[in-house]
Amino acid sequence: MGQYFCGGDVDTNGAIDQLRAALSLFPNLRNISISYRIPSAAENNTYVAIFNELCRRPTICNGLEYLQIEAVKVPEIDPRGCYEQANELYEKLYSKLSAVNQEFLGKKVTNDKVGELLREKLRTQGFPLLKKAKISANCITGVMEDPKSAYMKRSAFYYIPLAFAPQLETLHVETTDSCPIFDTYGFTEKDNSKGRSKSDLDPDVLDVFSRIQDLSLTMYTPPEQKGIQRLVQRFPSLMNLNVRMFNDRACDGYEHNRFPYTAIKKLMNMRNLVLPWPRSKNGSFASSRLQSAITSWRKAGMTSLERVDFFGKRDKTKAYVTFWSDLHIFYYFVGIRSGMGISGDKKKSDYEDKR
Repeated sequence: MGQYFCGGDVDTNGAIDQLRAALSLFPNLRNISISYRIPSAAENNTYVAIFNELCRRPTICNGLEYLQIEAVKVPEIDPRGCYEQANELYEKLYSKLSAVNQEFLGKKVTNDKVGELLREKLRTQGFPLLKKAKISANCITGVMEDPKSAYMKRSAFYYIPLAFAPQLETLHVETTDSCPIFDTYGFTEKDNSKGRSKSDLDPDVLDVFSRIQDLSLTMYTPPEQKGIQRLVQRFPSLMNLNVRMFNDRACDGYEHNRFPYTAIKKLMNMRNLVLPWPRSKNGSFASSRLQSAITSWRKAGMTSLERVDFFGKRDKTKAYVTFWSDLHIFYYFVGIRSGMGISGDKKKSDYEDKR
């Protein structure tokens, strides 16, 4: 997902042919990584069709241990017209498919039906051994998203298959730009800002999230305080959390120099943390302030915390300027000892004797 897909024709027939062939040729897969580029009008149908195909192969579902879905959705026309013409766009696409691919995708799956269809198939055939999953897609709701967000209402179905993975321990979610060029959901930024009816993640999905121990997030927009609070509520069992900015974007925009990660102190089982180095309009947060936050977390009861990395772009001066250097602030805890240093390449032993 490291680049943008803003145009060009998509070979939908070819993409679907490869999807079907791969699942047919290897009936005993334990690890599956599916990557596809699809017109946005076929987003719902393709996701449902993939899990329909998986459910037809019990040997895969019953033995699957790792699943990765990477979906790149390409708008066919000006995004403002995608929603109003969604059915027409899909019918145009559908008419060009081969007969076997028409059967694979089926008739247009509407936004209000996609979750229902996924649950219907997976209820009788889940993933009993699935332990690791990765979901990558442009413009999907993140796990920190406000339940009232239109993004939650429109794209939370991507997480529904995880509700049928009772042993899931590790999750990586990667999202990209939510700017209008990728806004193919049927709402505008204005709609998103004012919100719609409450539509939180599926309760069964939240139940699985509550047991996950390792979570990695690749985000396009910096995490907000309320987002971190929601993450803590949804993932109370976390032991390892890795949050990175997409394409090494700067983690800025924090008004009044507010520290965004305060709520993390409630994750008492946390051992390892990787967080973006935050910046406000006054410049990057001082390393002393980050160290102070970690000290307060440990005093609050995070006694299992072993390592915290703040990683990202940091200005060399206190001004908000365009001259950056990539710095890495590193903390390591060994028993009652703790250390701090700037630089990312020093060994653990360099810190063990520092108080």
